[in-house]
Amino acid sequence: MASSVDKIDVISDVTTAGQPTGLSAEVYADPAPYRILLDNRISFKINVKHNAFVYFDGSVSVGNNNLNSNLYVDGKRKATISLEGRGVKSSVAGGEFVEPGNHVIDIDYKCFSNPCADEIRQYSGKLSIVKLSNDIPDRQRGPRTKELFLDAVDSKIKLSGIGAPRFDGNNIYYPMKNGKFRMSWKEGDIIGVNFYVYSNTQSKIEIKDNNNILFKDTLSNEGKTVEAFVKQKDASYIDVNINCNTKNETCLQVYFVKMYVDITPRAGIFQYIGASLLVVLFMFGLYRFVFDSPINKVPNRHHHSSEK
Repeated sequence: MASSVDKIDVISDVTTAGQPTGLSAEVYADPAPYRILLDNRISFKINVKHNAFVYFDGSVSVGNNNLNSNLYVDGKRKATISLEGRGVKSSVAGGEFVEPGNHVIDIDYKCFSNPCADEIRQYSGKLSIVKLSNDIPDRQRGPRTKELFLDAVDSKIKLSGIGAPRFDGNNIYYPMKNGKFRMSWKEGDIIGVNFYVYSNTQSKIEIKDNNNILFKDTLSNEGKTVEAFVKQKDASYIDVNINCNTKNETCLQVYFVKMYVDITPRAGIFQYIGASLLVVLFMFGLYRFVFDSPINKVPNRHHHSSEK
């Protein structure tokens, strides 16, 4: 969950210091003001004081150009989109979890023809710097239990089959289409999961561990907090199956993913058994030494028979 958000607007927040860089002066025109890309790249240089999620989205007109637009965070590509034809369209959108420090966010536009046929106009664009409420990726919940957070720098939850994180203006979420996504943890046994899901259309949701169905429900234009616990030991993953009536569009938004895990080292069981065995052997040896007792009725050597 986001605790606070700072935003930099590419239209209203361009300064003489060049934050962000790569845009012309504002052009006032119908239907809305815009800025022209000077070198087909917008660049933000920011200093973050806390763990955060940085996210960019906006709208653009590419004229008669056919192009790809990419979003980079510190030189690593995090999102890409193909754009063509006239009209104002959604620009590339995406982000990344970052630690405190200096960071560079770039949005570039690469036309299929060089040079581009028309100028590229950025009609809107906003970089959101979302302070994370979870400053660490996990929290102790008991002597052998931890709670892991997905919305964190260096999260230990592995997520596959679902869209990259996005920001809706208030909270971070993960878009989900028809299909299945998996949550896993490689360091031990999963106990359960907790998350909030909002359905944009009628959707059936089913949660399973390795072998068992843990949760089933049907949602329609509503949100619900889902919590499910495994029914077997040694669960290494949890699957969430989504069945909705849209094939290529997002039908669910998944928020606030948490996982409960058993942090008892797997070698700990064998260490416990080994230690217990050593105690038993020690007590057995002590018993023989002190009492020199017969086992299976073997006579005690200190009490010989007087019979000859």
